[in-house]
Amino acid sequence: MALRRVQARIEQASAGLYPGSFALVMATGIVSIAADQQGQALLARILFGANLLFYPALTALLVLRLIRHWPRVLDDFTSHSRGPGFLTVVAATCVLARQFQIIVHQPATAAVLWLAGLGLWALLIYAFLAATTVREPKPGLETGLNGSWLLLVVSAQSLSVTGGRVAASVGAWRDAALGLTLALFLLGGMFYGLIISLIFYRFTFFRLMPRKLAPPYWINMGAMAITTLAGATLVVEARAWPLVQELYPFLMGLTLVAWVTATWWIPLLLVLGLWRHGRRGFPLSYHPSYWSMVFPLGMYSAASFQLGAATGLSFLELIAAISLIVALAAWIVVLVGLGRGLARGPTLPTPGALEQPFEPGEESVHPGTGQRHGFARTAPLGMLPQAPEACRVFGGAPFPDYVTCPQCGEPEVEVWCYQSVSYCHNCGRVFHHRRPSQCEQSCQLAIQARKS
Repeated sequence: MALRRVQARIEQASAGLYPGSFALVMATGIVSIAADQQGQALLARILFGANLLFYPALTALLVLRLIRHWPRVLDDFTSHSRGPGFLTVVAATCVLARQFQIIVHQPATAAVLWLAGLGLWALLIYAFLAATTVREPKPGLETGLNGSWLLLVVSAQSLSVTGGRVAASVGAWRDAALGLTLALFLLGGMFYGLIISLIFYRFTFFRLMPRKLAPPYWINMGAMAITTLAGATLVVEARAWPLVQELYPFLMGLTLVAWVTATWWIPLLLVLGLWRHGRRGFPLSYHPSYWSMVFPLGMYSAASFQLGAATGLSFLELIAAISLIVALAAWIVVLVGLGRGLARGPTLPTPGALEQPFEPGEESVHPGTGQRHGFARTAPLGMLPQAPEACRVFGGAPFPDYVTCPQCGEPEVEVWCYQSVSYCHNCGRVFHHRRPSQCEQSCQLAIQARKS
């Protein structure tokens, strides 16, 4: 009976696996690396050991999801808002490789992981960009763009950070590996310039709801922090390479600009977080996306330390030490949230969260008529249905579904799978939603687990 219950739990976990779940490995790994930089060898090894559990566990869940829930994986991957999350697999693989390099000194294992990350990066980035380019209809900037798009930067820079030491172990291919490392560093900078312009435009000229200001926006800072780490690592670890010597002023200039940009983002992101949770009362509850906030905090510490080593600026060591404390505290808080969620098992969100497809007090403006639509602070209970009886009684695991509005064509209308009515945040249209078959399957799995 216990075995069947565990099987049902694993099935539910794989079915609803968040596309950016590997941010857990990224966050744990970079805090471990930052601790090792500052002489905290025991802490670094403990976190390295944790990643040796997290990485294969998440890989197994992802493989199971690919096998058993391919349509949902494909739907996530081709989504403008959710697809970039899959690039956390690349960054997590490279962060783990970096841990093998500097914590346990196993360059061969690190090289294998780096090559795997490089292959995954080439596959995922071209497939995702091709899919979103040809997709019709496309979402608007408000719904299709978020901070996870900056994982294009993070994935490229994670390969660059690890590639410097990999180059030292590939013999005759050293120059080619160093050239690729440099190219990825420059490519990551190019991606950041393109994407952050759109994000800044979206921040300043579009209405931003609290639910949309999600933790992945911390990658605004984290992408520049890892760019700093990549540039400083190139300067420190590939100093003897003639091309790096020739480009030294250029590389150091870009690296300093990246660190200053990352530092500039921190106060703004803190203020926006206070507005989201304090002013607008958005609830603080665990979600896998919070690891996308922990990772930039740890990366800022590691980047500041490495930049200090590259430039000799001693004050950066103090900044790195303070940042490590903050990152470790955030890692512990989010891990506690994860642990509590695992202990409770698959449960429904609060009824209010399920009954309201958007924030309390939000309203949308029809783009043609200017008519305003919206719910009051408490949505009418008859507007949206309660969860199916099986979910309420047996603790099923409903998941968000994404449908296209029949009126305006908005392709990213979010609705809980069991709901029969959906609301378009773009035009205000309320329309029928057909429950996907996986929703009923989730409830049946919960019933079987409970009966066993």
